[in-house]
Formats: sequence, C-alpha cells, structure tokens
Amino acid sequence: MPSVLTRSSSAAHPLWGQGLHVAGCGAAVGLACGWSALWPLALCALLIWAGRLRSVAQGGHQALLLTALGLCAWSLAGLGWAVIPVRPEAPWRPLLQLGLLALVLAHHLVCALPGWVAGRMLFRRAAAEAQVLLAWVLALASAEALRPLGWWGHGYGALATALIDAPGSQSLLPWLSSLGWATLCLSLCAGLNLLQPRAGWRPRSVRMGGWLLAGGLSGLGLWSGPDAQVVRPPTASANTVDSDTVTALALALGTNRDRAAPWTAADREAAMSRLLAAVVRLPAGGVLATSETYLPQSAPESPIGAWGDLLDAVATRQVDVLLGMPQWVSDGDAAPYPVNAVRHLAPTRQAVYGKARLVPLGEYLPDAPWGRPLARWLFASAQGERPAPADLQEPFFVAGHPVGVLICHELSLPDLVRTRAQASDWLLVAADDSWIGRADYLGQMRSLLRLRALETGRPILRAASGGPSLLALPDGHTQDTASGGRPALQPVQFQAPTTPGSPALRLGPWMAVLPLLPLLAGLWRAGASRPPSRRTPASPLPPLQEWPHADAS
Repeated sequence: MPSVLTRSSSAAHPLWGQGLHVAGCGAAVGLACGWSALWPLALCALLIWAGRLRSVAQGGHQALLLTALGLCAWSLAGLGWAVIPVRPEAPWRPLLQLGLLALVLAHHLVCALPGWVAGRMLFRRAAAEAQVLLAWVLALASAEALRPLGWWGHGYGALATALIDAPGSQSLLPWLSSLGWATLCLSLCAGLNLLQPRAGWRPRSVRMGGWLLAGGLSGLGLWSGPDAQVVRPPTASANTVDSDTVTALALALGTNRDRAAPWTAADREAAMSRLLAAVVRLPAGGVLATSETYLPQSAPESPIGAWGDLLDAVATRQVDVLLGMPQWVSDGDAAPYPVNAVRHLAPTRQAVYGKARLVPLGEYLPDAPWGRPLARWLFASAQGERPAPADLQEPFFVAGHPVGVLICHELSLPDLVRTRAQASDWLLVAADDSWIGRADYLGQMRSLLRLRALETGRPILRAASGGPSLLALPDGHTQDTASGGRPALQPVQFQAPTTPGSPALRLGPWMAVLPLLPLLAGLWRAGASRPPSRRTPASPLPPLQEWPHADAS
C-alpha cells in the first residue's frame, strides 16, 4: 500500500531520485531552523521523508542511506554558517572549512546511529514498514539528545527550533522540553504513515493538499515576519523598582566594535562613556546587561580613572551592572590565564561568572598532541581558550533575585540551560555575534531563545553585539530592546518569577520519552509483530493402488 505523500509504487522512482527527494526534505527542516515561519514546510517534509522510507522498507539498507542523506542536507542547511569561525588569514582556509562541514555532518550521523540500531533491534519481528519508521524516529530523536553532549557538542539546528511556531508548541513545550516536542512531532509523522493504508487515503491528493497547505502557511508566516511574536516593551514610568512586585528593569547594551581591530585607548574611553551614560539612565534597582566581551580587557586592580567613575555611579544610582569582560584566573601553581566572563558590579560587592562550555573548534580544542597543530591553524596559537573553573559558575544575586548567566554558545545546550534555570529566577545570555551577519543564524538564535524560555519557564534576556538584543518571556513572546550595537531607547520590564519553573524543569528530562509511548503502544496494538510463520501442509499422497498384475507372478 502507498504511504502518506508518496506515490503508490517505489518502482516509479529510482533510488537516486528518492535520495534527491529526501535531501530536499532534510534541507527544508534545516531552513526552518533559521526561519521559524517555515514550520509547515518542515512538517510536510518530515511526512514525505517518513513516507519515502516506508516505500523502500523492503530494500535492505536503502532506508538507512535515505536517512543519512536527509540528515546531511539538514545539517548543511541549518549549520552552513559554522564555517565562519575559521580565521580569514588561516592557511588552506577553504580546506579547513570543508573539513569543518564534514565534521558537522559526521557528528550528526554518529549521534543518530544509536537510535537507528535500537529501532531495528527493538521490533525484530515487526513488519518492515513499522520497523523502519520506528528506527527513523529513534534515530532523529537520538541525534537531538546526543549532539549537545561532550566538549564537541552543540545544540544548533535542533528540530524543536524549526517547529517552535507549530500549533501546540506553547502548551506542550513546558511539559515535554525541546527533545520531547521533537519526538512528538516525529512520532506523529511516523504514525500517520502507518495509519494511511487503514484509512484508505489517496496519496496523490493528500500529497498535493499537504504541499499547498504547507506553502500557504509558510508564506503567511514569512509575510508576518518575526514581529508576530514581538511584544513591545512598556514604558517605565517609575523612577524606582518596587521590590514587592518582583519587577526587574534591564537595559541591554551592545557594541559594534571590529573584533580584528586593535583595542585602543580611544575605544576604551568611548565604551566606558557609553556605560556611564546607560547607568545614569537606569532607575534605582535597575539592571544593565552588556554583550559578551563588551570590554576586551580585564578589570584594573584598583578603582582609578573611568573604572572608578563607573563603580561610583553604580553605588550612587543603586543599580546592578552585568559587564562582559575577560577575567584572569589561577589554577594551582600554573600561570594565570584569561577566561571569557561576565562581571557583576553591585553597589556593595562584585562577582564573576566564567564561561563553562566553549565553542568546539571555534574557541576550544583539548590540550593534546593531536590538537596543537590544528589549534595553530584555527586560533593562531598552540591552544585556544580554556573553560572557567567550577567556582566561577554560580548564579549572581541581582536586584533581589538569583540570576543564571550563559555566554553565547551555552544557550544551545539544553542541559546547561536547565541547570542554570533551576537555581535562578531569570537568565542572562551575553553574546558577541557581530562577526556573524547571516540572517539564518540570527533567526535561529531568536528561536533558541524562545525555546529555552518556554521549556524552562524563565524570562531570558539576551544582550548581543550584532543581532537584536531581546527578552524572551515564558509564554514564548519576545520584546526587542536594542539592535545592531545601539543601546535601547527604553528598558524592558518583566516579572522575575519565584515559582519552581515549568513542569519539564521540575520533573527532569525523562518527560521527553513520553511521546514515544503512544507510538510503541500503537505499533503493538496494530499487530506490528509478524505472526509466526506456518508451514503449508503438503498435499496428501494418493491412495495406494493394487498392482494390476499381482497374480501374474
């Protein structure tokens, strides 16, 4: 029987044609990661992808090949900007960029392999179509779960970012988390393909209707743009923040400084002047948050000059400043080394948060013999940056609330965000993305921010140097505060919750497996297991006949 959105016979399409079709489906999912308005196209692509796998379920390893092709196209479309960190002056830069893309693809495939093997082993006696679709669901869910793990891990190009605007996301994401939401959508696509023969749907009409509906909804989403999820910030009319209403005011301040240009005294004076001007604009109890490495040099040992003026302004105005700047740390008897950090300036104290997870191959490589030659190409030194020690990863206490801090790349890691959110009332993301001007990257960061706010139930403020600085609320809406390195015209205002957070944050990541249970139960109830084979009884032998000449002997 034909499957959903596929033709009735796989013989009508050669393998290379089906491979191109599946690669297009994977590319559609990757594009939706950067432009969330394309979620109908992503869902339609997942349905077609599952249907193509079902049509070649009897073809041995063809289903595995089509799954790999779709994942590669997904990574290329959703993570094509990953080659930007390679330095322009690096030797053999095109070769390094190709190698980096190859590592991205291999990482996605390796993380999907355990799920595929588990799906093929789980229902050995199942019908071939059910077994392949279950393996496909588990493979893609396995990739979503395993890619953020390890020093080489990341969470970019996740399926949940592509489906952040799909119906039901705002209701189910707080319960299921991003992994559970992706698994639910995959299970629905597989289930529809398994139910299609029983429902008697005509595949050609369903396919055309699905494409028209997906194209119409995607066009409507692109026409409305990201402003559909934007809530304009209210005007702050009070001069002080009422602590009884647990309301915080925040002003995000970025910078458009050229990273490759040297840091001069004039640049330092200009940056400090902007900081002082922003502090003066804040009401008492307000919070000023800057982008990552707003000041590319560490704090002086004594409060002199412009640094002393900043500390005096913080104490006089009774405000808090979360300032992105490096921090020198010591590890035993070893020489001090700088870490990427955010410094908290309060009227009576200071604290530092250091970046725990660095960008693999962009900022960090293990200090090993095999990594040092590659580090010279990527970082122009024998070693990249080093993660901060554990004692510099505690939350800040800002304006009466514990605040978790994430620096740029750390926003993509769901486990790290969950850890920070469990000990905080709201989160700050300090980012330096002025060197990545691609629209798909900036759109993916917006979707990631909304995704983390939904699955944690915490407001998240992102202070960026390139893209728009914005605030994501626990209901999935955003408030733009600044854009392109310009300070906000007015602060954003939000409630810092004192609740335990979303159900997914309280109950843990095991909630993500719940969407798989109905799929497994449906496979079992539908009789996916093959009945035991019965041998066809042989036809009975004809009765013995008497030899007609028996008496002749």
